[in-house]
Amino acid sequence: MSYEAQQVKKSKEHNMYVIDKAVQKANDKKVRSFSSNDSIAIESDKDLYNALHKMKYKIEGTYVNGQWKITTIYYDKYNFEFNFKQMFTGNNKLGWAAANL
Repeated sequence: MSYEAQQVKKSKEHNMYVIDKAVQKANDKKVRSFSSNDSIAIESDKDLYNALHKMKYKIEGTYVNGQWKITTIYYDKYNFEFNFKQMFTGNNKLGWAAANL
């Protein structure tokens, strides 16, 4: 597993907003499997925020032997468009400046 994948896996957004949300929804519906697509912004880690700010993902889960088996696939398209205003007014000026350079 790549460094980036490990960081995403450790992120608050991956665990709380992707995994926990999907499992809770499946448990509420009392289903044994699920699949969904959505997007997420990783903001809890500055490196991920700069590199993978808005990612799409697909999550699938199957309930086997008393536990959920989860597969999550994230995908992102690099977008290096110049954003002059964000460089000087955003929350992460240094990150935006580095990305724009």
